[in-house]
Amino acid sequence: MSDKFLVEIEQNRHVSIKIDSSDKPGPLSGFIFLLAHGSSNDMNHPLLENIALFFAKNGGIAIRFNFLFRKENVYTKSVKKDNALTAYTIYKYAQKKYESEKKKIIVCGKSLGAKVFGTLIKDKILFPSGFISLGYPLHAKNGFKNVKSDVPLSIDLPSLFFTGENDELCRYELIKDLLQKKNNSKLILIENTDHGLSYNKSYTDEIFKIILSCVIKWVNNCL
Repeated sequence: MSDKFLVEIEQNRHVSIKIDSSDKPGPLSGFIFLLAHGSSNDMNHPLLENIALFFAKNGGIAIRFNFLFRKENVYTKSVKKDNALTAYTIYKYAQKKYESEKKKIIVCGKSLGAKVFGTLIKDKILFPSGFISLGYPLHAKNGFKNVKSDVPLSIDLPSLFFTGENDELCRYELIKDLLQKKNNSKLILIENTDHGLSYNKSYTDEIFKIILSCVIKWVNNCL
């Protein structure tokens, strides 16, 4: 089951969201996954779309949404503020919509989306049950000397980081060394994939099954 509609972020500014769910219980029942996209795509990116469907088929509720810059097709000086406001609003929307069901919210972001959610957690604005990163933007493309480690190191809750073996924005050795300093973070390497966790910009069910399997084990062991 999939529903699509608009949510107001502030006056006269709305974003599209999609909610994927199923009436059948599964290993992810009791969890809501908020899925935020990257800087060069939207909520219909095949990685997010397929993960949402896989989560829903296994009992979870997946909420995808567009950031305002994607909805309005324009970048402004306030884009960071807009991104934070959008993620915060969707989080509060999910809390209110499902408050009677007492489900646990897990925030999940692809690249930029992971950074936005991670920053809100670091700044003590959001308090989800868990955090999932689908390719974290740890440094500039092949710019290994300027590692942006403050957000990953500051996320003080159960965290699951997926990274591609050939991720040009997140060298595996760097993220591995970084997360070893944290007791509540788990790192999953997906072989032969890039920053988008794809094989040369293409996806197979194998990738989604790896992610799903790891998420199920993680929620059972850590949440």
